[in-house]
Amino acid sequence: MLTKSPELISAVSALEKESDIDKQREAFKKVSTLMIAYAKKEKLKGLYHANCPMASADWLQSSAEVKNPYYGSKMLKCGSTKEI
Repeated sequence: MLTKSPELISAVSALEKESDIDKQREAFKKVSTLMIAYAKKEKLKGLYHANCPMASADWLQSSAEVKNPYYGSKMLKCGSTKEI
């Protein structure tokens, strides 16, 4: 079960504790990597694996339209998605 994943709990905890935006982005990358792996393993529907080559980052989202969480409005539409 996902909620019992020590690695995910640790990654989310590190993200919550971080106040520096650059370090938050790095922590979010780790959380995203774990969540993407879980979503693929469980074959969850209605989710998209998004990628931004400029930020070298991946994340999950619920729509096919890119809504990049990295670097604010500067890169909001940067990247691509594929359904899980």
